[in-house]
Amino acid sequence: SWSLHKNSMLVSASEDSVKVWDLESVSPTKPIKTFNAHERIYCCIFHPEKSDRVILGFYRNICIWDFTTDQHTIFPAHEGIVSALQGSGNGLLASTSHDYTVKIWCFSGS
Repeated sequence: SWSLHKNSMLVSASEDSVKVWDLESVSPTKPIKTFNAHERIYCCIFHPEKSDRVILGFYRNICIWDFTTDQHTIFPAHEGIVSALQGSGNGLLASTSHDYTVKIWCFSGS
């Protein structure tokens, strides 16, 4: 997922880790940050309002990771795999799940 805040930044997930890349960095082939989640990550996007945060979809949970401080918050979201996330740019986040639901979250200030 590309950052809405900086065109050269992207985030990628693989199994139980997520990496933040900055293609304008000194070494664009190496991630600038890695987060090991210790559980499977099904989707990830940059936070729609905060340029230093990534939102991850797990089984039943959503995680907000601040990659500048390495702090993260996990909260319950669905009854199945969180399969997709989409930020609106005005503080809202939509999440879909294998539990056949779509939920809208307000992330203003988080």
